[in-house]
Amino acid sequence: SHFLGLILYAGVNLVYKPANENRFGLRLGSILPYNDYLHYVSRLTYPSLVSVVFDHLVPQLASYISKEELEGWFQDEGLSYVVITARNRMSWRGQGTRVAAPESYTLHNTEVGRCW
Repeated sequence: SHFLGLILYAGVNLVYKPANENRFGLRLGSILPYNDYLHYVSRLTYPSLVSVVFDHLVPQLASYISKEELEGWFQDEGLSYVVITARNRMSWRGQGTRVAAPESYTLHNTEVGRCW
């Protein structure tokens, strides 16, 4: 992952960073593929970027879900005030509020329907 990290580090700092942060006010990054994500990555230190590369190379740990699947998780748990937004147009993040505990949940450990 160090070799690939070095290639990516050079690429994002020589292409994506200048395309988005130049003194002439030109924003050429909009025509580059994966611009939002790779411009974000260009701000990372080399060790952090190597960690990102490593995470992408370990497929057993990587799990990518659709927005619809994430919405389903919030619906299944009965959460209210759910907000789901894109992060760098590459992934999803969400939050919601649990309004009340489920009926099968009691505090004196005689019955625990679900663990929260």
